[in-house]
Amino acid sequence: MEQLNDTKRLIIETSLRLFSEKGFNSTSVREIAREVGVRESAIYNHFKSKGEIINTIFHMYGIGKARIYIEQMMNDEKFLDDPYHFLKHIALDEILEIICNKEFNKFKRIVVMEMFCEENARYIIEREIFDQTRGLLREIFELMAKRQVIKNHDPAVLANEFLAPLGLVNLEHLIIGSEDGDEKYYKDQIESHIDFFWNAIKLD
Repeated sequence: MEQLNDTKRLIIETSLRLFSEKGFNSTSVREIAREVGVRESAIYNHFKSKGEIINTIFHMYGIGKARIYIEQMMNDEKFLDDPYHFLKHIALDEILEIICNKEFNKFKRIVVMEMFCEENARYIIEREIFDQTRGLLREIFELMAKRQVIKNHDPAVLANEFLAPLGLVNLEHLIIGSEDGDEKYYKDQIESHIDFFWNAIKLD
C-alpha cells in the first residue's frame, strides 16, 4: 500500500465516511473538500476524479479479512486438532472484529450500496465472498471430514450453512448499527451460531 501524505489520507478518510453515509453519487467533490477543509482544486491535486477516490478506497480495503483469516486457519494444526475450541474461543473474536470494526464497516456499507452499479464493488463481493471465502471454507470442511472430525456432509453445503447466518448478523449490524455496549448482542449471536453449527456437524 502506498504511503499517504496527511492531506491525501484525510481525503480518503473523509470520502470513506461520506460515501458510507450518503452514497457515492450523492457525495460531491465540493462536499469532500469542505469536510476536509481545503479548496476543491486541492482534491484534484491528489485525485483525478471522484471515481479515482472510490477506486483507491476499494483497493485499500478490498482484501477481505475473512479470507486472510481462513487461510491461516487451514495451516493451523491447533484448529484441525480441536476445531470447536478454536472456533469458540479464538475465531469468535476474529469474526466479531470483522463484523463490528467501525472503519471496515464504512467500507462494507459502500460496497453494499454500490454493488449493482459499480463494477469494483460487485467484483469484491464475487471474489471475496462467493469465490475465495466460500471456496476456502469448503476446503476446510473437506479436510475436517477426511480427518473424521466432522460428519461426512457435502463441504459446499457446510460452507454455505456456516457463512449465511454470519452474513445476516453482518447485515443487521450494517443496517441498524450499534451503540457502545451492543457488541455483546452480536457476540452472543455469533457464539450461538457456532454452537448450533458445531452440534449439527460433529461426530457423535
